Amino acid sequence: SAKALSELVETVCLEYGLADLVNDEIQFTKVEAFTTDTTAVMPKMVRMLPNVMWIPCSAHILNLVVNDSFSSISDVTADEDVLTAPTVPLEDLLDPAEPTQPTQDINEMNMDHELNVTNYHPEFCAQVLRKQRSMTLQIRTAGKRKQELKRYQKENDWPVKSVLKDVATRWSSTYQLLERNVEIQPALMKMYPPPSAGPYPGGMLRKEKRTREKARLTLEEWRVSQELRDIMGLFNELFLFMQKKD
Repeated sequence: SAKALSELVETVCLEYGLADLVNDEIQFTKVEAFTTDTTAVMPKMVRMLPNVMWIPCSAHILNLVVNDSFSSISDVTADEDVLTAPTVPLEDLLDPAEPTQPTQDINEMNMDHELNVTNYHPEFCAQVLRKQRSMTLQIRTAGKRKQELKRYQKENDWPVKSVLKDVATRWSSTYQLLERNVEIQPALMKMYPPPSAGPYPGGMLRKEKRTREKARLTLEEWRVSQELRDIMGLFNELFLFMQKKD
């Protein structure tokens, strides 16, 4: 409760010499304000403390704003929903003003491109995030896939890095997931080759192919993944800057 928190703050401040007891009343001698998140209990707690101000954390507010913004295109939070979300054809999701580009060969793919993600239907962006989450979850929950990822990285002298799972309540973890997946994209594309790159490696069981098909990204979806990562990266830099300032 707010009262319990205020009493705890008083105790800690007295212990560290940030406040004094004057006539059995606490006086904050070295604290003028408290910065917290905007949870309702926090400003209420600060109001119970004498002669101090409450300053909402600007980094936390930015986090809430960005989280709300991306939630409109990222409506899948449950793992089972991620694994069963249907795939929508690209031609049904692109805006009419943005014609579908011819599919490129995997070896000709150039990730240094100019792409405006706002030209894409929100559901297409949501589909990209669903597939990225599904692929990440598939690898993280299967030891054989983890080893396969590591094997491709070692065989090609790529840095050995694993995938990162995001958390629904932290938008920055979605950025970290996309950043890592784009970083290790060549190895992931070995495991989940785009349809234009041909079939899966020989010897793979039919059940495993069906599972991976749910997370198989096209070249266009990989481009959008990079663009989403870049957009989220701008907010992440601002978020980190504001954290330091706070």
